Amino acid sequence: MPFFSRRMRRRRRPFGRPRLRAGGRALRELQAAHKLLRSGRHSAAADIFEELASLAEARAPQRAPQLHFQAGRARLEAGQVPTALNHLRRGLHLLALGGAAERLAATAARVIAGLRQHGLQDEAEELERELAAPPFELAIGEFEPEVRRSRPDLRPNCPACGAVARPDEVEWFEHATALCAYCGSIIPPTSSAE
Repeated sequence: MPFFSRRMRRRRRPFGRPRLRAGGRALRELQAAHKLLRSGRHSAAADIFEELASLAEARAPQRAPQLHFQAGRARLEAGQVPTALNHLRRGLHLLALGGAAERLAATAARVIAGLRQHGLQDEAEELERELAAPPFELAIGEFEPEVRRSRPDLRPNCPACGAVARPDEVEWFEHATALCAYCGSIIPPTSSAE
């Protein structure tokens, strides 16, 4: 059989998780949004994160919460508090629907701390009350992250989309493999030592 007529086999991602295609429009927009966020152009970055979040809800729902959190963060930095709160609430709601209780608690604690750092005490307290009621039923003040075995240090940013790689936000598979919460790309460790 000639080489050019053979079918190429597709490599499967861990547990079949979808990722944004390298060079795809969504990945290019995600890269641009992270670059805009780092350069201080928060409103422009938020516009892109919002568009990607709505697309992700339909096509890659496990990526949507992170995109809503980034849209909320960008709107918060731009001083657009009501819109920021809507995105933060939507991201938390999507995480709750996904059933990731520990990730939800850790993210909610970080969101509330971020609101307080921006001087939004009333909004932080209101969100904390909302999270204590059904369907969330979280006690943020009592949250303590689960102690996990040591994992390798990650590079500071995803090599594909440029997102900040936080160990408590990435998806861990086995011991040393981390997937970006935004695009699903593998984030290599800084060293191979464990």
